[in-house]
Amino acid sequence: MIKTIKPLDFAIIIEDIVANKKMSYLDAISHYCEETKMEPETVGKLVQGNLKAKLREEVTALHFLPKTATIPGL
Repeated sequence: MIKTIKPLDFAIIIEDIVANKKMSYLDAISHYCEETKMEPETVGKLVQGNLKAKLREEVTALHFLPKTATIPGL
């Protein structure tokens, strides 16, 4: 049976991983995908609101995205 998760629950889980494991948001999402065997391509629908803003800020600071670009799929 496939377990579904709501964006708010996903954000809470990711925030918890960031705080407790001292990971970046990008690493926390990757870690969550590995632990739950979730395909990374499905994460885009779950990243919303504050989590999306924090992730965008992080990847922009790491120069993974130009400052004016958007995150593909989010």
